[in-house]
Amino acid sequence: MNRYKLVWITAGGGGEAIFPQQGTLRIGRAPTNDVSIPDDLMISRQHAVAEINGDEFLIRCLEGAANRLLYAGKKFRQVRLAAGDSFQIGSTEFTCLDQDAGSLGSSDTDEESESLRVRESAYSAEALQKSEFRNPIHQIEILANLPEQIASTRTDEEFAVKVAELLLQGIPQSDAVAVVQFVESDLAWTPELSSQPPAPVLVRVAARESYSGRFRPSRRLMLKALQLGQSVIHIMEPEGDTAQFTISDGLGWSFSSPIRGAVSSGWCLFVSGRQFRQGDMFGEEALQGDLRFTELLAQFIGSIRQVRTLQNQQTQLSAFFSPKVIESLMSAKSVSADIAPAECDVTVLFCDLRGFSERSEALRHDLPALFQSVSRALGVMADGVLEQNGAIADFQGDAILGFWGWPIHDEDGPWPACRAALAICEGFHGANEQLNSLLTGLSAGVGVAHGRALAGRIGTEQQAKIGVFGPVVNQGSRLEGMTKHFGVSICIDQAAAEYIREHIPATEARTRFLSTVRPKGMRTPISVYELLPGENSLSTVSSELIVAHESAVNGIIAGNWEEVRETLNRLPEKDGPANFLRAFLAKAPKKPGPDWNGVIDLEHK
Repeated sequence: MNRYKLVWITAGGGGEAIFPQQGTLRIGRAPTNDVSIPDDLMISRQHAVAEINGDEFLIRCLEGAANRLLYAGKKFRQVRLAAGDSFQIGSTEFTCLDQDAGSLGSSDTDEESESLRVRESAYSAEALQKSEFRNPIHQIEILANLPEQIASTRTDEEFAVKVAELLLQGIPQSDAVAVVQFVESDLAWTPELSSQPPAPVLVRVAARESYSGRFRPSRRLMLKALQLGQSVIHIMEPEGDTAQFTISDGLGWSFSSPIRGAVSSGWCLFVSGRQFRQGDMFGEEALQGDLRFTELLAQFIGSIRQVRTLQNQQTQLSAFFSPKVIESLMSAKSVSADIAPAECDVTVLFCDLRGFSERSEALRHDLPALFQSVSRALGVMADGVLEQNGAIADFQGDAILGFWGWPIHDEDGPWPACRAALAICEGFHGANEQLNSLLTGLSAGVGVAHGRALAGRIGTEQQAKIGVFGPVVNQGSRLEGMTKHFGVSICIDQAAAEYIREHIPATEARTRFLSTVRPKGMRTPISVYELLPGENSLSTVSSELIVAHESAVNGIIAGNWEEVRETLNRLPEKDGPANFLRAFLAKAPKKPGPDWNGVIDLEHK
């Protein structure tokens, strides 16, 4: 029986695999591997092979592996190890062990558990201000260039690698350093809860070429610094009280500094150096200068991460929110808490592109031009929403969903959504008057509805988006579809129409009562209104036409169908809403039956 095994620690736990007789173990995310680690995305599905040859281990990456092995702070495609040595892939730490080392969990495989005499000291940021930098010019230069050095990093992993390199440069006395991240919930760990300290989710190390030992940052030391919120030093001493402390090969002192800030919880820096030799003029007082530099570096990193996080959030939010809404969100203590779903009064706007089928047919052999047209059309819709401080919940092909009333309450009720609807239609109209416009032949149908809904982060734990949920959303969608029934550009519900009639002067916007209908598949009738620009606009719908049409609608509701037919004869032949009523009466009897309730049933969506 082979006496060797491979043990590993991941963010989600750990495991072990005994080397078979042929002495080979396959490592990867796929479940068919001997060592399967599905939760570490830095590991390829088929990543590496671990082979045993006598007392020596050979770990080599397979051809398709995206990331190299990390050993002693350096990256390799393959590495030879002895029993007890560790290497890392992604955030997963592996250790090659003799069977005599025991099973994972019964021994401290992630750290050497030795009774070593160490002196532990904790320092606050204020206390370290009295310490002098050991290499002030060099270290201050590193701090000054820090933002520029890490500006090109895109991920936390790249960020950590760059910081580790700078930390090693800034402390010449160090032999190995690490940038580490723990899950926030693991910061409550104590030896009483578990003999094994939790594994970090991210570890990036850097070591000097002159250091050939095995470097394993002490989790206990780092967790102690994170729990205290202070820098902590461990120094190995010939005498003193005993304490558990990881001493990597040849290293005799270590310290850790937490990276502070809301977005850096669980992050820390770790620095370690050679054991003291008799006669060295070096001790804790000298370490304090390097610790002050590390503490200051941690403060810079915390600030940079905070700024980067805010910038990323603002960049992501800018695609969905107006600057005014973003300012409100970013001023909140917690953006994630501020976007939690909340029940509130909202106004939704559905906007769908008209003329797209014809444009698709005309440009079927020029897909880039078709894509540009659709992108420009969606841009007109999105601009209309964002310029009125609305939020964009979704893009659906050639349609868009916007809403108002969350995350900030709008005192103007449905009016901003109505302004956006008018602006969108005006944008398409203006573009059609331009020569060779990308929007030639395209227009928009818009539906606006106002009511109670749940708005905020909508979805599952794994996938979510900013959205709005409730019957008002379906009503807005139906109203947008009704623009085709009535031959108009904008349909709004009764709540929005009543607000405009009560609060908005006719010079800015007008409404026309179109009818009360029951959409196909719905039980509840909807009173539908057309939204029109103000009296002084270029609209072809006059105030006289509005009065005459509403008189006809009220006559249909009252059952005076013969009189309505005469009224409709006097309305323009090309008026869409009048044609809707004409089509209804053409199929209807001369007089309504006894069960007539004034509601027109729509035969299709």
